[in-house]
Amino acid sequence: MKKILSILAGLFMLPLGAFAAPVTSAQLMGLGMPAQLASKVASIGNGTTSTEWGVNGTTELTLTDDTLTFSGAAASLVGGATSLTLTSAGTVILKGANDSNRLLTYSGTSDSALALAFGDGGTTATQVASVTHSTADADDDGTLVLSSTSCKSGDCTARGANIQLFGNESGSGGSATVQLGGTVNNFKVVGANGSINLLDIEDNGDTATWATDLILNVTGKTLHIDSGTAASACAGTVTANGTTAVTVSTTCAATGARIFLTRTSAPSGTAQCWYDTIVNGTSFNLDCDGAETGTFAWWIQKEG
Repeated sequence: MKKILSILAGLFMLPLGAFAAPVTSAQLMGLGMPAQLASKVASIGNGTTSTEWGVNGTTELTLTDDTLTFSGAAASLVGGATSLTLTSAGTVILKGANDSNRLLTYSGTSDSALALAFGDGGTTATQVASVTHSTADADDDGTLVLSSTSCKSGDCTARGANIQLFGNESGSGGSATVQLGGTVNNFKVVGANGSINLLDIEDNGDTATWATDLILNVTGKTLHIDSGTAASACAGTVTANGTTAVTVSTTCAATGARIFLTRTSAPSGTAQCWYDTIVNGTSFNLDCDGAETGTFAWWIQKEG
């Protein structure tokens, strides 16, 4: 006991430079000091702060200054415990309720391979992984953003793509926004292995490709086309002028397109009318073989 007291006195009263070598917990345990107390005393004497956690005498987690040790795998708390860095396997696993089926795994095995996985990898029944906001019913004023850049909200059009999901009370009424940005703004929905473009909307705004039939299966609804300005409209009206061809100017006109004509007024004679002379990106003509002055609706369908 006198030896233990002597060592304790030396630890607390002498400067660290007075020791020829650091005092170890093993030395203190050799004098009869319990293991946990020996570890604490040794850390104080050596100018470090060390805390250990374990089960049944086995140390599983040790905190020494700003360094954590998980059963031998070194880790560090950087900048006042703002981040946890594993220096061995490069993987952090959080287990819910000590249940191996309730896992959140972060794997950062390289600079280019970062992954966040939910669940146990498929050994249990169907699992649902949810990323939700912590707001409450009638107070869902939060916004959830999934972004390919560091842009968290607002106008990110110059940065890249992001998806914004708005709460019901956020001011956007529970809407969802897919925002494209950067140098190329194509929106695609692809099939198996990315080999089939089910939907392909190009960034020039006027090319949309479907890989299958477009089916409108909504009772009482139809295809709505916004003609926009006359200069670029793909639908409109034109009045015949007898046997003189009438030119319809629109950039929607395209070589090989089909143009559908429908009368919107009673025939003024017995003439037959048709379209011809399509100038790609410029115009097409309405022709008649007699004294016709009726009005026609037209619609342009482009070929792929």
